[in-house]
Amino acid sequence: VFTTPKWLIDNNILNKITKPERITTVSNIQSTVLKQLFKDQILFTLLTSKSRNPLLPAYTLIDLLSDVKDGIWSELKTKQPIDIYRRSLQKTYIAQLFSNIQEAEFSTHTMIPLFSGAAGEEALPVTTNSDVSSVLSMHLDDLQMQISKVISTTKDLATREHLKYIAATIK
Repeated sequence: VFTTPKWLIDNNILNKITKPERITTVSNIQSTVLKQLFKDQILFTLLTSKSRNPLLPAYTLIDLLSDVKDGIWSELKTKQPIDIYRRSLQKTYIAQLFSNIQEAEFSTHTMIPLFSGAAGEEALPVTTNSDVSSVLSMHLDDLQMQISKVISTTKDLATREHLKYIAATIK
């Protein structure tokens, strides 16, 4: 899902049947998958999975973040240029994590329980006042350090400028 589907992007065909190539179709699909992966219920469940069953092996929030990052940011290790679709995906990844942090720290729904009781409390994001925001923040800090290390050795101009932008956005 997070690799560029080059087999779907044949400009010779697309330019005959649609407007010039747009990255939004691919980006929309990838964005939807990221939103599903990073839903507050999933993040909270993974965060608490080890504490609920300490004797059993558990797939944790840190495991999820590491696995998704390794897939979406693979170019940091391979040193390959990042194409326009992957740059879009990486920006979406950062935006989604910032959104999750904001939701966990500053839920805009905090007045709901006052007016709707227990049912309203269920409407609150389960990550509110949890460790999810600190885990996500540390993950972004680590990513920013990884990006900063490769910027100076990146030869492709578009990739280098993209990495500078992402590092500054995280900072």
